[in-house]
Amino acid sequence: MSRKRWRRNPQVVARTIGGDTILVPTGRGIVDRRCLFTLNDTGGFIWEALAVPSTLPQIASALAGEFDVTTRQARRDLARFLAELSDAGCVIEESEDRKPG
Repeated sequence: MSRKRWRRNPQVVARTIGGDTILVPTGRGIVDRRCLFTLNDTGGFIWEALAVPSTLPQIASALAGEFDVTTRQARRDLARFLAELSDAGCVIEESEDRKPG
């Protein structure tokens, strides 16, 4: 069985300034898209959750526990947000092959 997990791209530097998390892509493969990304509190929370590779349901559950949102809504919004970060080269989706049992 294969589960998808998300993780930070190690070629992205993050800093928190004035309560916002700023992402700066630095890697060679994403140099053409080089720009800054500013994340609000929710985005910063997600970025922190991605310090350890995590599945979408794991992060959505954490979001629902931290913010006033249902797990279902968190999953929908998170899927869109992760897709945007992935398109920008800030996060990487990977498969984890799991053995049954």
